Amino acid sequence: MNGWIIALMIIIAALIVFIAVILIRFIFGSGKSAPSDIHISGGADINDGRIKDDNNYLKAIQYTMNKTVYYSEDKRGKNSGFNIQIQNMNTGSVKDVSVRGEFVIGRSAENVMLVINDKCVSSRHCCLNVYNDRLFISDCNSSNHTFLNGKMITDITELRSGDTIKIGNTFLKVYF
Repeated sequence: MNGWIIALMIIIAALIVFIAVILIRFIFGSGKSAPSDIHISGGADINDGRIKDDNNYLKAIQYTMNKTVYYSEDKRGKNSGFNIQIQNMNTGSVKDVSVRGEFVIGRSAENVMLVINDKCVSSRHCCLNVYNDRLFISDCNSSNHTFLNGKMITDITELRSGDTIKIGNTFLKVYF
């Protein structure tokens, strides 16, 4: 008889928790965000296109959000492109590149504009984008992250001439 009472109490407790979760979702989940932002665990501000850091619960969605706020020619501004010089600090090689639209840096040759031969670099490691004559970098959900001047980047970040990018075991210096 005691076993039945304990089982019944467990079922009742589970039902109470389930109902509480439903009520909390109904009460707090029905509110709408302010019209100036999109919130998908971090979200992207429509006004400036930058991903906001709300504890960054779903880092895997960051690359998708980067696609959502893709820096192309649109009503917010003109994407004119950027001519830059990238120096591989490990090898000393220098490459002049033009960044227009999405410029991907990674290990794979497929859909990557700058291929880095480093086993710690992801296939699509990071992306450069131009918006309103400013150059930005974002991590493409890489395994080993992207670092800018020694700090891991967690959202779209503006680049400045002379900045150092670390991807895998490779250090790149960007000049423009």
